[in-house]
This record gives sequence, C-alpha cells and structure tokens, in this order.
Amino acid sequence: MSPNAVNNLIAGAAAVQAVSALAVVFLTAYLVRATNKYVRTTERVLELDWTPDLRIAQLSHPTASHVVLALANLAKPAALVMELKLGVGGRAKMKHPPQDIDSYPLPLLVAGGQIEQCHIQSQLMSYARKRNPTASQIGMSIAVVYDCGGEENTSAWVDCEVNFAQDRVTGARLL
Repeated sequence: MSPNAVNNLIAGAAAVQAVSALAVVFLTAYLVRATNKYVRTTERVLELDWTPDLRIAQLSHPTASHVVLALANLAKPAALVMELKLGVGGRAKMKHPPQDIDSYPLPLLVAGGQIEQCHIQSQLMSYARKRNPTASQIGMSIAVVYDCGGEENTSAWVDCEVNFAQDRVTGARLL
C-alpha cells in the first residue's frame, strides 16, 4: 500500500471519529433535555396526586329522617374526617367567612379517589336549636376538618339551605 493511500485512510478514519463524536454530543444533549422534561412532568403529577383535596360534593335529604352529606376525596391518600363545622352568615362564593361556627365530631374515612356519605341530621338540628329554634329555614355554611397524609386541613366552606319543621329537617340543599 502506498503512503498516500495510508494517509487517506487515516484522514478518513479521523473524519469518521469526528462525525461520530459530534453525533454522540447531540444525542447526549437531546437525552438530557428529554430526561429533564420527564422529571419536571413527573414532579408536577406527583405533586397534584398527593395534595390533600377533600370536597363537599352533595347535600341531600333522601328520606324524612336523613340528611346525607357526600364527601369526595380527589387526592391519592385517604382522608380521615374528624369534625363537621357549621356556621351562618357567610357566603363562600363571595369569600365572606361564616360566623357563629360550631364543630361536631364526624369520624369518617374517605379513601383516595372515593366518595363517602354520612348522615348529619342530628348536627343540623343541634345547631338550629342553639341559634334559632323557631326558624323554618336557615342559610348555613358547611366545612369539614380532615387529616390527609399526616396534615390537618379544612375543606372549602360551602353554602347550603336547610328547612325545618316540627323539630326535624324537612329539606337540605347546597346553594
């Protein structure tokens, strides 16, 4: 083989090495960028999934003797409801907090992603007797205190209307 051919082969091999080194650099940069994007997305998803989020979903009066409160847990971990809070005078949509707040024990476990129901007729009657025993209708606000992931939280206040007659609840609905 002539020295010229050997020099051409060496030059060609050097060019192949240079091109492959550039390709490795570009591929590495692309993989780093893709990995960083994956990490940021995963952090956002985990942050959303594990954030405590228990909401009052529904208030109904299905029978003459029951008022049912439905609680929806939108978080992954279970939420342990500890107490029901009732107040008057507030308007949640206008961000006015309620006054005359009373708390009532309400032990209830709501699994992550689930909806649980509980009966609150006795708490509503107790609150109404203390505040205005002769009222036929009271505008109230409801919230619950719960533990989710070792952190105590209070749900958003929700406005409702409760009707009374002859020492019993005759209707209840969220506003």
